[in-house]
Amino acid sequence: MIRKTLTVVLPLMVMALISPLRGQVDEVILRVDGLACPFCAYGIEKKLKKLEGARSLEIMINEGKIVMEWNSDSTLDLEAINKAVETAGFTLRGVRASVRGALMSDSGMFYLLTPNTPEQRFYLYESAEITRPTFSEKESHILVTEATRNRLRQLLLHASVVRIAGPLHEEKHLERRIGLEIESLEEVSS
Repeated sequence: MIRKTLTVVLPLMVMALISPLRGQVDEVILRVDGLACPFCAYGIEKKLKKLEGARSLEIMINEGKIVMEWNSDSTLDLEAINKAVETAGFTLRGVRASVRGALMSDSGMFYLLTPNTPEQRFYLYESAEITRPTFSEKESHILVTEATRNRLRQLLLHASVVRIAGPLHEEKHLERRIGLEIESLEEVSS
């Protein structure tokens, strides 16, 4: 009973502490095949600007890259992003994000909880440990290395707000859980 109460109350307390930071998805970077000219860029820009959450975007035609600033009150919908890119006639090759929020742990899995969209969790993993992450309880112990697990536990003890950046991966068959590969991890506040 105490554990269940802590599982519910602790995230709410942490969210109250970090709400003033307006932590959330800060930036989304798309890798897109087929960008060849300004006309192509204009076509995809029209589709992406219609997405709920897209505040502004910069298209780098030569790099096949689109950098979008994200509205902190909006959830990140990878399916909607993919559909917008495909509708514009392009192929989405990858999505990266920079996310700020409260570090949480449940059943041995670590995730990032953002205060403005608490229904969205970003489950953390490292590609060095796993090639295609699945976020089921049985496999949660292999998502991060021991060194990273220790660092995450330390950050968790301090109720830190962290910023994690890296590629995103979505498990559609598991309640559309989003995995965030840890490429960079920094404490924003303690």
